[in-house]
Amino acid sequence: MRYSAKQYAEALHAAIGKLHGAERAEAIGRFLRIMKRSGDHSKLDEILAAYEKIAIRADGMVKAEVRTPSGLSPAVRRAVEEALGRPAVIVEKVDPELLAGIEIVLNDSLAIDATAKSKLNKIRSK
Repeated sequence: MRYSAKQYAEALHAAIGKLHGAERAEAIGRFLRIMKRSGDHSKLDEILAAYEKIAIRADGMVKAEVRTPSGLSPAVRRAVEEALGRPAVIVEKVDPELLAGIEIVLNDSLAIDATAKSKLNKIRSK
């Protein structure tokens, strides 16, 4: 990769940040053609992940990955949004192995682990 994923993501964000509609689509198309010509198009997933982080941060938001064993109810989703205290991109993941409770990862760092699985693991390790 000629440039890092973060460098490509920052360039993309700068290029399309204030564009909308057809102009934005055209700029993204140019970006993809540049990626293909440079041979870096195989790293697109990594670049898009970096772009997502940059865009979320630039918008003053936080990304919250919320894992529960059976999905979020509307009430719990609202409670998570309110607890965060700022706009959030909430990514909901269902993981039946958690048994009960909730796990919240903010910007790729574990913030809350209130799951039955983690509590049982703590009991077992004592």
